[in-house]
Amino acid sequence: MPRWIKFLIAGVALALAAVPATFIVTLLLYPFWSWVEATYRIESIGHSGPADWCFIVVYGVFLVLLLLLLWCGWRHRVIRSKLPRRAAKGMPAVPRRTIAMKRTSMEQRMEWEQRLADLWASIDQLSEQAFLSKMEFLVAELPPDSAVAAFERAGSFDSTGHSDLAVPLYRNQMASSFHNLGQASESVPLLMAERERQSDDLDDAVSAALALALVDVGREREAVSIAVTALSRQMTRCRRSMANYARLISDRPSS
Repeated sequence: MPRWIKFLIAGVALALAAVPATFIVTLLLYPFWSWVEATYRIESIGHSGPADWCFIVVYGVFLVLLLLLLWCGWRHRVIRSKLPRRAAKGMPAVPRRTIAMKRTSMEQRMEWEQRLADLWASIDQLSEQAFLSKMEFLVAELPPDSAVAAFERAGSFDSTGHSDLAVPLYRNQMASSFHNLGQASESVPLLMAERERQSDDLDDAVSAALALALVDVGREREAVSIAVTALSRQMTRCRRSMANYARLISDRPSS
């Protein structure tokens, strides 16, 4: 049923319900009508009670108040029906832009995962170089410290016979996982061993993870030394002096 018909039916019902209420209130206002007649010389009281116009005034006031309340209630329901369900339950409404951004992010993730699945499904149809290149291009869309990216890269190396390239990625992931689980003492030896291996593009990532693990086990000086050493390699000036400072920090005994 349309809202305007419901509104009309409710209005008629209230108008009928106001009749007996009007009669009672008008009689209760008898002293007021007597005052009006005495003050303004308007005939308000007859032999049988208040004049007809008194009933009409009270009835009109009732109708205005009841219709106003009815309209306010109707507007409130209309507004609530247009709000998100969270707001209707008294919870903060999520802005439409935020909802759209979350939906877009989820769609992008699903689309990325589908492309990843398609790439793995086509591994037998692609050359080794083509497969690895496509994987590198795909994981480059993820954040630099993404565990998913490291895992997929390791898997691609492992699946194409380059286990020597896959092992460091797996080992780095395991050490990072120990750290995230609060088992830093388990990750420190793994990361130190990885740091001593042949240099590659993961050196800085390993150093950062090792520095965090050392802080967790109370070896802050070594952590600072490793972090500064990694940072010094990115400097164009003062590289040697910063590396020396880092070594001195590590060599100096803790107080």
